[in-house]
Amino acid sequence: MVELNVNVLLGQVANVLIKPKEAFDKIKKEKVGMQSLFLCLAIVAIPTLVGAILGYGVIGNGSKMSVGWAIGTGIVLYVFSIVAVLFFGYILNAIAPIFKLEQNLDQSMKLAVYSATPWLIGGIFFLYYPIG
Repeated sequence: MVELNVNVLLGQVANVLIKPKEAFDKIKKEKVGMQSLFLCLAIVAIPTLVGAILGYGVIGNGSKMSVGWAIGTGIVLYVFSIVAVLFFGYILNAIAPIFKLEQNLDQSMKLAVYSATPWLIGGIFFLYYPIG
């Protein structure tokens, strides 16, 4: 089992964004524990949290919320983003036999977490409300 450290994690995130084919070929061969995947997911979802709090509460762009509401909205988006990716991993594992693949929760979660990376990093665009 490979335990992720922050430098390795940032390198993998950058590779998924810049060179996805090569990154997924490398990720497919790695043995990563669920704890490391959850850590990766929690860290990669931070731009969504920051973007929502600053975008809705501080910058606002025409629909500024109070800071309390913005923090609440940011936390809800952060938690739901993580839950959605984990749910996606379980769905991928459940439908694997339909595609004549072996059910493997670790591989399904790796696919879900790493494929959600660009979407979660894109959460920073909540800074500019019309885009987010």
